[in-house]
Amino acid sequence: MFGSKTLFVVGAGASKEAELPTGNELTDTIVGLINIQFEHFSTQTSGDEAITAALFEHVKNEDGSRGDINPHLHACWHIRDAMPHAISIDNFIDSHYGDHRIELCGKLAIVRSILMAERKSLLFIDRSRSDELLNFSKFHNTWYHYIMQRLTDGCQKTHLSQIFDNISFIIFNYNRCIQQFLYYALQNYFRIPSSEAKGLLSTLKVFHPYGTTGLLPWQTERNPTEFGGGAYGTDLLTLANGISTFTERVIPTDVS
Repeated sequence: MFGSKTLFVVGAGASKEAELPTGNELTDTIVGLINIQFEHFSTQTSGDEAITAALFEHVKNEDGSRGDINPHLHACWHIRDAMPHAISIDNFIDSHYGDHRIELCGKLAIVRSILMAERKSLLFIDRSRSDELLNFSKFHNTWYHYIMQRLTDGCQKTHLSQIFDNISFIIFNYNRCIQQFLYYALQNYFRIPSSEAKGLLSTLKVFHPYGTTGLLPWQTERNPTEFGGGAYGTDLLTLANGISTFTERVIPTDVS
């Protein structure tokens, strides 16, 4: 265990070791997602259908839109065409501060690309298959492995409730990799049920300054977002509205 107070500040590239993309790789995915095109005004031939559904849902409640997503499609195409010049999608959104369509389309693409990346990562588990487990051997030379070693060093199962007493995280990316890893690693190492792992992780102090792509099923029973799961329409809009770019001010109300 950690004998003294320890704060981990986790940067955006920390998930690369779990085979999630870097910022540059993420922009390539975003370009494909927002290249939304239609044939004969009805059949979508490219781009992400979940983003399209979210845009239709959004304009239902947008004053003066009359259900027309074309202005948002032009925002999508603007992002698509500009990404080769941008440092990141966050930088591009900041450059167009006040353009709510750019912001919405960009954030929808961020959420979708990260959920897709989670699904392709080493941390994805298909929960419809009860026999599927994480392959922890693939994490042997990663910092996830180091964290787990430090947490379990000197931690007896009889004192497991104290395992997170001295450790906190500030995580600057939107994904849930650390939570996902620790949830399954605790079960694997100590042979404890998922309910106990959930209880232990409820004591871990984690702050995402810019939000996340939702709460995992073991974190909430109300509208959870599976790790690597899908999000469509209103659900995707809610997740997009729950994240902030790095230049948006975030005031923490809780660290949990």
